[in-house]
Amino acid sequence: IAELAEHLGADIESVRQGIGADSRIGYDFIYAGCGYGGSCFPKDMRALIHSAQQAQCSNDLLQAVEAINQRQKHKLFERINAFYKGDLRDRTFAVWGL
Repeated sequence: IAELAEHLGADIESVRQGIGADSRIGYDFIYAGCGYGGSCFPKDMRALIHSAQQAQCSNDLLQAVEAINQRQKHKLFERINAFYKGDLRDRTFAVWGL
């Protein structure tokens, strides 16, 4: 949703507030970010996809989630690179909250 909002010129915070206003969804888990990670969840997701494949069960949504997550990992770098117009020499970055 964040990427679509960016391409359409929409304010993602306004979109988040609108979606979060629905009590069935809420605000807690709809922040734009650089994807999920950690030691367990990515492995669990791959195992779930594999299990669905083994059972010959449709897993299009799971595969799409995995593909989008992989793409999100590159978005942060792409945005930083674009901001500095491709010149990242002699720059140091710190990322908190991942």
